Amino acid sequence: MTKEICDAKLEQIVKVVNIPIENIQLNLISVETATKKKLDDDIDILVEDSPHNIMKSNAKLNLVISQPWNTSEYGKEMLKGKNILLGVTGGIAAYKMADVASQLTKLGADVHVVMTENATKFIPAETFQVLTKNKVYVDVFDENPDDYVSVPHVTLGSNCDCVLVAPATANMIGKIANGIADDMVSTTVLPAICPVLIAPSMNVHMLENRIVQDNIAKLISYGYEIIEPDDGHLACGYDGKGKLPQPEILVEYVVNAALRKDTLKGKRILVDAGPTQESIDPVRYITNHSSGKMGYAIARAAVMRGAEVTLLSGPSVLRTPVGVKRIDVTSASDMYDAMIKESEDSDIIIMAAAVADYT
Repeated sequence: MTKEICDAKLEQIVKVVNIPIENIQLNLISVETATKKKLDDDIDILVEDSPHNIMKSNAKLNLVISQPWNTSEYGKEMLKGKNILLGVTGGIAAYKMADVASQLTKLGADVHVVMTENATKFIPAETFQVLTKNKVYVDVFDENPDDYVSVPHVTLGSNCDCVLVAPATANMIGKIANGIADDMVSTTVLPAICPVLIAPSMNVHMLENRIVQDNIAKLISYGYEIIEPDDGHLACGYDGKGKLPQPEILVEYVVNAALRKDTLKGKRILVDAGPTQESIDPVRYITNHSSGKMGYAIARAAVMRGAEVTLLSGPSVLRTPVGVKRIDVTSASDMYDAMIKESEDSDIIIMAAAVADYT
C-alpha cells in the first residue's frame, strides 16, 4: 500500500469519525499483503491501549480509537496557580509519568516531582526537571539552604493542591497504608492535606495478593483515592489487571481533584448525549452527525462539582469522563427506556442527546 493510498484512507476515516488525523495511527500487519488489497478492503486502525473498541458489522472499517485529553477543552491555563506533586516509584510504567508531567505543565500547573531511588533506574530525574522547570527530589537529605523549597518533604506535601503517586508499587502502597516514611515519596505524602491519588501498577498476582488488597482498602478508608489499574498484557509477560492507565487518564484525575468544588455534592445528575441509530434493516440505519461532545463535557463538569453522574450515551467514539457511570444505548427506544429507569433516582436531568427523528 503506497503512502498516497494510506493518506487518502486516513483522510476518509477522519471525515467519517470526526477525529483529528494526529490521533489516528495506521498499522499494517503486512505491507506485502496490503499492497494486494483494494482501497475499500478492511483495514485496522489501532491505537495502543485504547479504552474503546467500535466494531461495525458489515462495515469496511474496524476502528479502535483513543481520544487523549484535549487541553483546549478548558483552556491551556486551567490549572494556573495550582501546585501538583507527582510521586514516582520504581515500576516499569514510570516512563509514562514524563508525559503526565508535561501535560500538567502545559495546563499551567506548577508541577513538582519526588522519586524513589528505584524509580531513577527506569527514568532519570533530569527528565522531569527539564519538563517541569523545578528541582526533582530523590534523597530526603538532599536539602540546600538556598533551595526555593524549604524542608522539601514537608513543604511540597503541605502546599500542593493534589498529589498523584504513580506508578504506585506494592511496596509504596504498603508504606503509605502503614505510615512508614523512609524515602522521598512516602515521606512527602504523609504531610499532604490535599487530595491524594494512588495509581497501583504491578504484576496481576501481586495486585490480587490479599495483603496488597488489604493495604488498598486501608488507604481508601483513610480517604485516599485509588485509580483502578487497567487490564492488558503486562511487562512481566502476564495478562490481567495491573497496567498503569494512560497519561491522559491520570491527567484527568488530577484535574478533577485539583479543581473539584463540591457545590453539587450529594446530587445525582443524569445526562444523555450523542446520536441514536434507527435500523432500517439488518445492514442499514438512519443516524445523525452528533459527536456527543456537549453531553460528555456537561457530565465531566458535573463530576468536577462533586455530583454523582450517569451518562446515557448513543454510539460515540468519545472516552468516558473520569468518575462518570456510562450506559451505552443505540436506538431512541433504548435511550427512552434507560432514561425512564435511571431518572427515578436522579435529582437533575440534562438532555443533550441528538435523538433521531425516525424510529
